[in-house]
Amino acid sequence: MAILFDNKYRKITRSVNDYVNDRTDVFMSVYDGTETREKEKIISEPIKLFRAAVTGYLNDKYSEVERMITAVCPLEEISDREVFLDEHPEIKTAIEEFESIRDEGLKLTDKMTIFDIDKNNLQYLELWQSLGLTDDMLNKIGYLGEEWQSLDGQVEPNLTTLYGEIKKHIASEVEDV
Repeated sequence: MAILFDNKYRKITRSVNDYVNDRTDVFMSVYDGTETREKEKIISEPIKLFRAAVTGYLNDKYSEVERMITAVCPLEEISDREVFLDEHPEIKTAIEEFESIRDEGLKLTDKMTIFDIDKNNLQYLELWQSLGLTDDMLNKIGYLGEEWQSLDGQVEPNLTTLYGEIKKHIASEVEDV
């Protein structure tokens, strides 16, 4: 669900009810035109599935590292991380690998469709591809940034209501896309 006006489409990403000032702030991602909207419709579900796969993989990998550590001693008994890792180089290697994969995975999922990503710069490309990454996900799709609008009062946080309220405040012609 999105709305199109002024040749750009807006997709609500989140809303925040501000009870102190009795208003609702609605945040929207802004994209250039209907072609971008169609591309985003096609790619949004595979991206959602990929992000879930990355999250699952990272959780599993973290659990694996945690099991390695607790096999040696309980976490709460480790008083100095560096000393522990120096004494257990295999755990240090596993942690470093996890942190490297985690950092690249989180940066990748945050930048998809917003920036062009050169897959040749991905250290774990084969891993990401095995989790569902495609070349289409690596291309910028006309993301123009985020904008927000404040609405008076407390607005119910469901998309239908939020879009309806947003459309009431737009002076130009609005189309649902």
